[in-house]
Amino acid sequence: MRTAPFHKCPECGNVTLERRTKCACGFKVEEPPKERPKPLGFRGRLLRFVDSRSQVVLVLIGLGLLYYGYEKYQVSRDTTTEPLAVELAQLESGERPMNNHLRIGEHFRLYLFAFYETKLSEEDMPEPLRRVEAVYYPIVSTSHPYIKGIEELVVEKSGKNGEDDSERKDDGNGKRRRPGTMAVLVKTKRYRFASEVPATIDRSDQIQGLVINSIRRPLAEEAEIIRKNFPDVDTNKLIVLDEGRTPSPLTSYSLFFAGGAALIVLAFTCYFMERADRKAK
Repeated sequence: MRTAPFHKCPECGNVTLERRTKCACGFKVEEPPKERPKPLGFRGRLLRFVDSRSQVVLVLIGLGLLYYGYEKYQVSRDTTTEPLAVELAQLESGERPMNNHLRIGEHFRLYLFAFYETKLSEEDMPEPLRRVEAVYYPIVSTSHPYIKGIEELVVEKSGKNGEDDSERKDDGNGKRRRPGTMAVLVKTKRYRFASEVPATIDRSDQIQGLVINSIRRPLAEEAEIIRKNFPDVDTNKLIVLDEGRTPSPLTSYSLFFAGGAALIVLAFTCYFMERADRKAK
């Protein structure tokens, strides 16, 4: 246990503690001048601001920026500002576009076979209240066998009983008709709740978006859902189109790369400076 140093009173010679400012004889002992802390330089202020925890946070944020920038680069590298016009029948025949930015012509949107992704916290919610992150639905061309089959069935049924059966989703025997195959799966964020997704088949003049296969392929569970209604589809060759998405400019993902790298370099610089200071002490 350390104690305060002693010294003699210059007036009476009694021994007194240094911290006492007055001796028993009445003589006042002058307090030693207090040393002012040295002002922190840039290095000290930086290390005080970016401590060990902050360094970890900076590295994580930097990695996140790098990953996000890489995603933008992956989907935008083989694109042009103007979308490439293509017919869906060409894609269904196996043709692969050279541009990831597409405008697909007339087609049918099969919302009837849509599925969606939700947050884990929303999975147990009732469907009308369940929020969705994204909805996936297939599209087929106007010449697709599934559409031809529906048209023939509508004509046949309406001819027999005079009723319009265009809204029928089964084959007349209570069994749902299955499209068999498709070439394009569309990802959309137009719907907020699962209950908003229509269970219909809609005709559309065109759809524009980015092919995102390089960063988003159907997961195992999603692939199983697809195969139930599209047993002949090869999910590895399926084109996933992000509806309404446009290519990111070069400056966009370059800034993410630069920002992420700068934060990581700053974190490691502070780490090695702090380590060097500890060794010097």
